[in-house]
Amino acid sequence: MRGKLILAAILVQLLVLGWMAGEREWIVRTAPEVWLRTAPVDPRDLFRGDYVTLAYDISNIPAGKLGPGLIAYLDDQSAAAHSRSQRREIVIYVSLEANAGTGPARISLADLTPPSSGVFIKGRVRTYGASSSSGLTGVSYGIDAYFIQQGKGYEIEQLRTNGFSNEVQTSMDMRVAVAHNGTAVLTGHRWGALGIGTRLQEDPESGRKMINITLQNTGTGPHAVVLPADLRTLHVQRMVGWNGTGIDATIPHPDPAPLTDADVRILQPGESVKVRIDPSKCLVETTESEKPTPLSELKDDYQYFRVVYTSPAVDESRGLRDASLITRDNLAGRQFGTHELNR
Repeated sequence: MRGKLILAAILVQLLVLGWMAGEREWIVRTAPEVWLRTAPVDPRDLFRGDYVTLAYDISNIPAGKLGPGLIAYLDDQSAAAHSRSQRREIVIYVSLEANAGTGPARISLADLTPPSSGVFIKGRVRTYGASSSSGLTGVSYGIDAYFIQQGKGYEIEQLRTNGFSNEVQTSMDMRVAVAHNGTAVLTGHRWGALGIGTRLQEDPESGRKMINITLQNTGTGPHAVVLPADLRTLHVQRMVGWNGTGIDATIPHPDPAPLTDADVRILQPGESVKVRIDPSKCLVETTESEKPTPLSELKDDYQYFRVVYTSPAVDESRGLRDASLITRDNLAGRQFGTHELNR
């Protein structure tokens, strides 16, 4: 009798595994696909061969993208701050908005119920410490590990972190098939055409720390970046929450001048362009209640920022001589703390 029970248990497990494999294959063959921006971390698991651990941009959801049901839930949890229920894991549904061309998808809205239409992905998150004003971090979509050919994990990690130079990070996008119920399956990856590097360096004349930004063509053909004199395509973001959700903190430029051909820099493969941001002239908002402050004057050592390059919208760059070569992308540089600027 005991032997029959063991056999039945084994058969049930095999059936479950077979059903899971069949569902995965069906999703890969029939579901719509999107690209998601990501960055791999440690690449090795000695028991399962090589893989890359993935951390997605959409794993951090800003407060402005939370739906009404999710906001109400988080507010209830905040009101019961000492309750055990605050530590529960919840399921959320994140609607995805396709980017221009084949760029990575962006979050449209995240809520507790799936939308009635459009592509959405199902995620899980623990709500401990979360609030409707700070957004959500650490959302998992079940696609956190990408298994690759034996021995190639370290190679992928080196390519991401090094690019063509040690200070430039190249982006990595994952191709994901998303089923009608939000279940996601990884189907491939690609490297971005541009890389970004951030270095804080002392200016020998003024003695102040400057933020040096490098944009590099890490692709195989020519690409163009747009860098007008006011550098409005470079945004300073304040990092909020554990593992960081980037919130734009730079004060917008009033009445910016139209873009011209001179603002477009064409980069051949391996070529780069460097620009410098003076923190003393970069006004940022740290909270809604505080007045704008130069980045160089922030004294709180626990504030972290990053610089993001955002290509102009298609309409803004239409008519430029080399508009067809402009790579439509958002590139985030490494985080840096105010203590690095002030020491």
